[in-house]
Amino acid sequence: MHGNMESGLRRVLHDLQEHVHGIAGFVVFTRDGFPVVSTVELGDMFRNGFYGVEEGEFFAAIGAGIFSLAHRTLEQMNMLPFDRILVESPRGNVIVEAVDDEVGIMAISYPDVPVGLVRMAVESARKKVREFIRSEGELV
Repeated sequence: MHGNMESGLRRVLHDLQEHVHGIAGFVVFTRDGFPVVSTVELGDMFRNGFYGVEEGEFFAAIGAGIFSLAHRTLEQMNMLPFDRILVESPRGNVIVEAVDDEVGIMAISYPDVPVGLVRMAVESARKKVREFIRSEGELV
């Protein structure tokens, strides 16, 4: 991805993150688990023992894994397509959505944030990423 496009997309995601307090970050990732852009800066809050791995790389792989597992499960249940995957935990929430056939987006929020607000932020972020893809061709 071109540097200007990456910085523009990162700026859009940071703006959304600032409007919905309690979102720890967004990760745009390829379905293969590679980071496109990330605003996650969690340090060791959610991960332990993955030293030397950037947050964006770590969470892109996690997002792709969640997406892949959900897709395979729902395919076996004849319930495709799906809109989003929501994982709730006492330590926080994760929402994963498809942007297109090659790219997904994940948001990580702290536990005190209403899930509905996070869902709206992810939907807005997904639309912004789609706009970037349409205007620039491909992200990856």
